[in-house]
Formats: sequence, structure tokens, C-alpha cells
Amino acid sequence: MVSHSSLFHKYIMAKIDKITPVEFIETTSTKLTGVQEEHPGAFIHVNDENGDDTLYIGEDQVTDKLNVGNEDLSGTTIQVGNFNPGTYGALKNMTVSEIIREIFRPVSVSSVSLNKTSHTFEVGNNYTLIATVSPSNATNKTVSWSSDDTTIVTVNGSGRITAKKVGSVTITARAGGKGATCQVTVIPTVPTHQTEISASISYTGPGLITVGEILPTESLITTSISDGMWSDGTPIAGGHSSLLEISKDNVPVEFGSISEEGIYTISGMVTFTEGEKPKDNDNPPTEYDAYPGGTINTNTITIKVVNPVQINGYYTDGEDDGYDVTVMRDYVIDYFSDTLYTLYITIPSEIDGTYDKFKIYLPGIFRTFEVKQFNDMSGKYDTDIQMVLLEGEESKYVRTNDVLDTQGLTKYEIKLKK
Repeated sequence: MVSHSSLFHKYIMAKIDKITPVEFIETTSTKLTGVQEEHPGAFIHVNDENGDDTLYIGEDQVTDKLNVGNEDLSGTTIQVGNFNPGTYGALKNMTVSEIIREIFRPVSVSSVSLNKTSHTFEVGNNYTLIATVSPSNATNKTVSWSSDDTTIVTVNGSGRITAKKVGSVTITARAGGKGATCQVTVIPTVPTHQTEISASISYTGPGLITVGEILPTESLITTSISDGMWSDGTPIAGGHSSLLEISKDNVPVEFGSISEEGIYTISGMVTFTEGEKPKDNDNPPTEYDAYPGGTINTNTITIKVVNPVQINGYYTDGEDDGYDVTVMRDYVIDYFSDTLYTLYITIPSEIDGTYDKFKIYLPGIFRTFEVKQFNDMSGKYDTDIQMVLLEGEESKYVRTNDVLDTQGLTKYEIKLKK
């Protein structure tokens, strides 16, 4: 007589073969560990009370076929997942099903915790809550998230919460029948400066001119002004007016007047009028204090006016500009900067009828200078030239003719020091 269990066993085996292809595995402790990792919380689908050593293990249906064979699982050195056979006595007296059931017994969740139990943020902002499931080897650590009012705060499957409107909600994280909560408060978005109040001036003309030239006119100065904008689109300032000024040594002068030696500063001042009251996104909206108005200073522009260094000789670009070498040519140098200046000039063989002489006019700010003549033999400017102050002249010097007579053009290096 065939037992009901054997018939049931054969029925299950037939159903298994028809429903799901299975893979045959020669079982070892290592193989069992792999199956446990692949199928956490698996079920045993057949018993072995008739000596059948073949087990079918899967989560929802039969997926793998294990042949336990003759392996001795009673040794204390064998560790399969979290199951140590040595702690369960002599396993040779246990059925294979009992051993496998112990190995694949699900680990329950003991607790769920969140990184924050309360959180406050503004409308439109986001934040991600982090859930920790204990123990770390729990069989099913999947976390589900929920909000008790999704019109105020929504939460996605990763714990990212989004503030929709002002209010308070409870966010819950659950796993394995355990849960944790976070109290979330959404506050109105306080208006902030989306664009700041600002004012600046610019000038594309030269920043270095010679004495006697016309100073810039007001029309050459470009003023850029922003009344600013709150984050809700309300203007910060209600309007503005501006004033430009040019001064020298902190004394105002006229735009477009004749320049004198020195440093001029162009500055601007902008006065902003009171703006509208900004509102937040609460319902009804809360009005905040309006910008009361005020004055800000712009950046400054510097114009330097200098007396040119004058030399009668050719320009440094080497172009032939005629033989009227008695004319003093202008070299415009920013001598208000603390810099060593070097000029290279070329002069013809005769000036004022005296061989190899030339004149230099220096503004009074230059205290010392040195001149060297180009030496054709060495190929360097290494011959010192003595410059003598002309009689009756305050700042005009002349070269003596007692060094390196040359034929034709002569090159000089002139270094100027403040």
C-alpha cells in the first residue's frame, strides 16, 4: 500500500517538473551558503522521511534542487551562513530537512530608526531621511515610506521628502512589521534677494593723459543700476536717482575741464527709494517689511594726468619720422606708479650742430635717471653716458660728447626712477 505522503510527494514532484526548470546542485557547506544568499527566507517544498535526500528550495516556487549527499554537517568547523551545526548537537540524528530549515530560517527585523526624529524646512525644499533597519542581517530589509498628508509633504521610495505647503505631517518608515517616525514642519518661504540692489560705473576712455588735455565728460561715463528683486518677484527698491562726480585730491572739479598734473577720481552715488512689501507663499501670504530706501556708492574710476618725458630723437618703433631732431617728442609714462621705466631711442649723428648730443626733459617727479649707449663691439647697452643739466633749465639735460663717437645713428637706453 502506497502512503499518502508518497503520493503527495510524487504529485508535488510532477507539478515541480512541469512548472519550473530546476538546476541540480551537489550540495556542500559552501554551496548552501550561496543558496542562502540567493534565496533568503526560502521554503522547503518536500520532506525526506522516506530517505529521499533531494530537497527543493525557493522563495515563491521551486527554483533549485539540492542533493545533500553524504556530507557530514556535524563538524564544529563547518559554518553555513548564520548556522553553526556545532551548536545544535549531533546533526547526524537530524533529518536533512531539519538541517536545511535551520539554515534558511528568516531573520526578523527587530527595529527601524531614522537619522532625524524632527525636521523643519521651507516650502519647495527637499530633504532625504535615512532609515536604518536592525539587525543588519535581517532577511527582508525593504523599507516602505508614507506621509499622513501628501498635500503638505510627499515622500518617495528612497525617503526623499518634498515640502508642498505650510503645515505639519508625520513621515513613517516601516520594515518587517517595525516602524519609525519623523515629525516634519513646513514653514513659509521667506523672501530673499534673488537679485541684489547694485550700481556701478564704467569708462572706456584712456586712463592716462597728458597735462592740458580735456578731462572726460559726464556723457562718457556709463552707469549701470539694478533696483533688485525679491524671490517672489517684488522689486526691492521702488526706483533710483544717481549723481556722478570727478575730483582731484578730494576736491570736486568740472567734467570736461582742462587737466592738471595729478590723479583724478570719478565716482558715483545712487539713491534708491522705498520698495514694495514682499510676501511669502503662506496662505494667506504674510507681508514683510519693505526696503526703506537708501544710498550706495559705486566703484571708482581713476584718470592719471602726467607731464610727458620729452626727448629729441627718433621714436622707439624705429620708423623714420624725418630729420627735424630738434623737436622734443613726448613719451607719456604713468610715473604715479612705483615702477622702473626703460626707454630705447635712436638719434641721428648731429643735433644742434654738436656731434652726438641730445636733450631730455624730465618731469620733476623723476629724481634720478641713467643713460647707456649701445656698444657695437659688445652688442650691449653698456657704455655710461653723463647727462648734464642745461644752464638756466630746471629739468632739461644734455649729453656730453666725450664717449663712444659713432658714425650715423646712435642707440640709447634710458632708465627712469622715481
